[in-house]
Order: sequence, then structure tokens, then C-alpha cells
Amino acid sequence: MRKLLALLLTVALVLSLSGAAMAESTGSTPANTLYISGAPETLFDAMWENFGGLYKNNVFRALFMSNADFTDVEPDLAESVTVSDDNLQFDITLRTDAVWHDGEPFTADDVVFSLKTALRAGIINTIFTSAFRNIEGAVAYAEGETEELTGVTVNDNVVTIKLSAPYGAFLNVLAQFAIYPEHLLAGADPLTIHNNEFWENPVGIGPYKIAEVQWDDYALLQRNEDFYGEMPQIEYIRMGNVSDTIVACMAGELDYFNTDSADILTQVAEIDGYEIYPVDIFYMRYFIFNIEGPDGTVHPMNDVRVRQALMYALDREAIVSALFPTATITDTFVPSGMADYLTEAEHYTYDPEKATALLQEAGFDFNQTIKLRYYYSDQATIDFMDVIASYWNAIGLNVDVSAFSGDATTQIYDVRDWDIVYKGLSAFGYEEAYGELLSSGNIMKNLVQSDVYDELVTQLGQALDPAERSEIVKELQKLDQEYMFRLPLYSLPNCVVVNTNRVNTAESFGNEWYNYDRGFETWTIVE
Repeated sequence: MRKLLALLLTVALVLSLSGAAMAESTGSTPANTLYISGAPETLFDAMWENFGGLYKNNVFRALFMSNADFTDVEPDLAESVTVSDDNLQFDITLRTDAVWHDGEPFTADDVVFSLKTALRAGIINTIFTSAFRNIEGAVAYAEGETEELTGVTVNDNVVTIKLSAPYGAFLNVLAQFAIYPEHLLAGADPLTIHNNEFWENPVGIGPYKIAEVQWDDYALLQRNEDFYGEMPQIEYIRMGNVSDTIVACMAGELDYFNTDSADILTQVAEIDGYEIYPVDIFYMRYFIFNIEGPDGTVHPMNDVRVRQALMYALDREAIVSALFPTATITDTFVPSGMADYLTEAEHYTYDPEKATALLQEAGFDFNQTIKLRYYYSDQATIDFMDVIASYWNAIGLNVDVSAFSGDATTQIYDVRDWDIVYKGLSAFGYEEAYGELLSSGNIMKNLVQSDVYDELVTQLGQALDPAERSEIVKELQKLDQEYMFRLPLYSLPNCVVVNTNRVNTAESFGNEWYNYDRGFETWTIVE
């Protein structure tokens, strides 16, 4: 199998050398513009699945802003906050000088609307649902038993949030939660708000607003002269369609991006002016499974022995070291280098005979086609998927591998025409890493139908003592090994890359999948 791996990687390298370059833009770009990637295909991204990146952080805002290492928060749309000694009440005073991009004032109604809508949202990051369900009356509201969220009250420009149980990271979560404009989204269905026509031209409240868009080509963000905070010095941000990062860098058409690709980092280090800033983050790559849909339909991945077999069929050490040399293999959803890693976790060594035996024991139908899907577009991922499929084909599976077309979130959780998806998750804490498996989260309610993680995840959110938290995290990893709803593959470091020939930054970088203070108002374009 190692010879096959080497052959496949050689073929992939040849194919990658003929890859596509950066898409040509049809629009002219004004001076004083920062170039980034992320041109929207048919809609701009909604905010509640993750709130990271320059587009999201600069067009929308949260009540608070995290610092770069996510150890503290400062008021943003909030002016101040008072927290009770028992951590059950948050009195948040809102600023009164913020206006939406259409001129409407920001009010407490926007905050209440956003919290209530999030509790019933169809697609939302589980860090929000796990935190917000601790609000008094939240569970009853989320389940449609009442139209009142009793734990959230308003007195002029003060929003008071009362929790039924402490949640240690509550302010940190609020710093990742974008506030939506009630006056434009009040009639939207929470289940589909992420696909609402609002996202064709979203009206935010941040220092930049949407100025122009050519779908799947570019979008231009323009400085918002009515922004309540310190005005940025860069006038425009251009979100381009970047199909080849290195080509874009060589052309000077990509000023700022983050990557975990060792190949890209090696190449970009040779391009004049590009500086690499390593960032220590929690980032995992893994498989999820279409096990049981909301309608009760059971899929081929339902038997845990099948999922175990898939792991034994892979020589992860050989594959990962060849394609992602900076990655670290892990057998639970905690990176193996972290102090809370479950050291006694079973390691899935390469054993194709055991994999075949497990499939036969499970009564697996070898004639069916297994649909393996992914949403990353980099060459290393394409190669990785091809190699994975080859290993599984070698034990008798018929694997159909391809990338999703269209919005991946919709394809994964709504359409569900797949068996296995290769996925990534960056988390700023264990609450998010394991909150993904709450019964109210996207995976469990759309793909699995189980609540086995709920009790421990709830305990984790309420625990403040480090030793207690560590024990809970280890118990969660035991559930990882028992149920295998997610198959952890490896963890990756991440780097921010800046074109210093064109851009001066504050050199304050954090996890790019989250909302944090980059000191962006001090950034300038080099003349």
C-alpha cells in the first residue's frame, strides 16, 4: 500500500503543477485597497457558523471584542458590562452612537432579536447554543413552548441576561456572536436565516460596508464613514477569487491570509516581502458521518464497527506525514500534544485485515457505493481524499470521492446526499470542540440523533476549576472512542501570512476563524 501511496502522490504532484491560476477580475480596484481572498459565490457568508476573517469582523460586530490570544474581552457594541458575583447575571450597557449601514440606529431590540433567533436557528455554531441555552427560559423558547425569553430583559439601553447556571466562557462566547439587524430580518425564518436573501447585500454595522460584488469573482468592501469606533486608514478591502494562493502572491494580489498548508508556507517564504506569523491554535481535521437523519432514515455508516474499520484501513502516519508534514496524529478530539489528552486512548494502527473482519462482522454490503465528500479546494486536500479513497478501495469498498458544489453547509446538513465528509474545526476552547456534539447542534440533530454528550458538555460549560475541567475533558474523549461519531485524523498548526511590501499591520495575530482585535485601525497600505 505504501508503494500505491507514493505513486498516487507523484501523480497528484504532476496534476497540481498544471493547476488553475487566479481568476481574472472584471472590476477595477481603487487605490488604498487591501487584497484578501473569499469572493462570495452566490451569497455572502452568514455570521453564526463562525465569525472569523476580515470580511465578517469588519462588516458585522459583536457586543464584545476578544484580544488576540482570547484571554480577555473588551466592550464593542457594548459600552460596559457588570457581572454578578455568582456569574448568573450580566448587565450590558449598549453604546448609543452605533448605526447600521442603512442609517438605522442600533438598539437593544437588535440584541434581543439576535439571541432569540439564534436559539431557533437551523445552522449555528454550537458554542452559541450551548452557552445561550443556559439563559433562563431559553430551552422553553428554543423548543417553541413560549414566545418569551424570560432571562433577557431591557431597560432603555441596558440588556440584562440572567443564567440558570453559570457558564464560565459566556462573555467570550458573546464576543464571537454577531448581532443582526432586527429591522431587516424580523420576518426571516430562523431555520433558513443563513440562506436569507439578506445575504445578497448584507447590511452590517462595522467599519466596512458592501460596496460592490461580482458573484464568484470579487467583492469590494468600502470604509464606513459612520462607524462608531476609530476609523480604519485602509479605504477598501477587496475579496478576490483566489484559486491558486502562490500565483496570487507572486502577482501581488493577496496581502493577507492564513493557512495550515506546509506546501504553501514553503513556497510563500521564497516570495519577496511575504512574512509568516505562526499562531498557536486548536485545529482538527476529521471525518463526520451521515448516520441517521431527522426523518429516521438509517445510513450505511450507522454501525460503529464500520467506522472503526475505516480507521484501521488507513495508514495515517504514512499519509499524513507525506501530505501534511507539520500535522500531528490524534485519536481523540483533543490534540495529542495537549495536557488534557487521554493518553490511554486506543491508537488505530494500520491493519487492513482487521478492517475487513470488522466490516464482515457488521454485515456491511460491499456492493454499495460510499460517497466521500470534502469542501476544501487546496491541492493537498484533493490528494489526501484520493489517497484515502484508494486505501478504502483496497479493502473492497466502492468509494465515490468528490468535492461539494455550492454551499457546503447546506449540502452537509440539509441535502445530506453523502456518507462521509472530511471536515475541519478550529476552537478557542473545549466547549466549542465538544459543543459540536450537543443534541441541539448541527451534527447530532441532522446526522446522528443522539444526546450522549449532553451531560458532560453541560458540566464542562459550568466547571471553573481546572482540575475538574481536565477530568471532564478526559471523560468526553472516552465517549469519542466509544461512539466514533467523529473520526479524528490529525491536528494542524496555523500561520498568518502578510505581504509586508504592501501592508503595515499591528502584528497582533490570533486564530483567524474567530473575532479578535487585530488593531486593524492602525493598518496602512504602503505607498
